Amino acid sequence: KVVMVGCVVWGIAIMCIGLSRSLWQATWLAALNGVGIAMAIPTISSLVADMTNAKHRGRVFGVMGFMSNIGGTFGGAVATYAATKYECMGWRVVFVLVGMLSVVTGMLEHALAVDPLIHTKEKIHIDSRHESGIGLVRQMCTSLVCLARIPSCALLIIQGIVGTMPWVSMTFFTVWFQTLGFSGEKAAQLVA
Repeated sequence: KVVMVGCVVWGIAIMCIGLSRSLWQATWLAALNGVGIAMAIPTISSLVADMTNAKHRGRVFGVMGFMSNIGGTFGGAVATYAATKYECMGWRVVFVLVGMLSVVTGMLEHALAVDPLIHTKEKIHIDSRHESGIGLVRQMCTSLVCLARIPSCALLIIQGIVGTMPWVSMTFFTVWFQTLGFSGEKAAQLVA
């Protein structure tokens, strides 16, 4: 359920970024997107770690990372091509399409996935008060506030913010290549 809610929040935020009309709207929606990503990605990693045999765990994480990079490379090339061909509207269309795919992924995950077994071999049970998406989000926000009060967790959060900055700036390589005079197609190829 956490992965599903994360994918849906992530997807809706991305779609809304594509439809936003101001930097202020896009900024808040990007923050909401971050909440969805923060819900889904660590949960997926935790599930893989818990459900995979130690002998094969590295391979599974490697395949996940590889697929993520393939998706990023393909997505970056398609987005750059769309933006070059259709200007601002191309970026908007890509954001809406990616958001729709994220929502569909969340719905498929909810429909097809089975909650994993805990070490005690009992299924995960969520308190009935929190079965709705909103209740689950409230419960997770409360947990995040509690974690942020622990000094070591607060330091990890701060490190994550600072450590992510160089990687986020690299997303502007495409624009930088275009500023240097490369065509949109060449810039997409260079980034890929």
